[in-house]
Amino acid sequence: MYFEVQRSGITLEALHTRQARYRASDVHGVWFTRTHERALRGAQPWQRETPALYVTEQHQVPALGLSLEATVEATLGGHLDLFLSPVRPVQVTVLSETIGCFRCAGNTGLLVVVWLCPPNSPDLAVMLPGTTACLAAWVHGLLGPAWGGEHRTFTEWPREKPRVYTCPGCGRTRQARIQNGRARLAAAR
Repeated sequence: MYFEVQRSGITLEALHTRQARYRASDVHGVWFTRTHERALRGAQPWQRETPALYVTEQHQVPALGLSLEATVEATLGGHLDLFLSPVRPVQVTVLSETIGCFRCAGNTGLLVVVWLCPPNSPDLAVMLPGTTACLAAWVHGLLGPAWGGEHRTFTEWPREKPRVYTCPGCGRTRQARIQNGRARLAAAR
């Protein structure tokens, strides 16, 4: 196992390509990078194969709430599994309200709720409210920007009243409204 601190600029694609060479030699590693803070906050489709974590100048790993030293110790001690592999399939049901922005003409998927359950077992569903922090980044990484034929970025449902969110396309504040919310929740179940 290796730990690499990447202080200079590197694209996430280059990082993933470099990791593929290590993986071909059956070497597992963890990358600590000073760049890509925003991208590494959310889910990355390649994160299981190429664990990469943002590290601050103060040697802290914000994603884990640990120091760099504690992260390395926890990984080597087997207390932190950064090489997760899927054990069981999970059915994901996403209920979102697509809202178009008249300024930038982009579509935003405001998350209402996400259900996770084993396939064919809806009685074991776990419901995650759309206000859950980082849920939108995870859904966006899982489903991608083109889902169901629509191009959109997912955003958490606003927690506070008035229900406003920031459009990811143009940065303008927009009003969040859901059409027939209770009926849609019941139908989605």
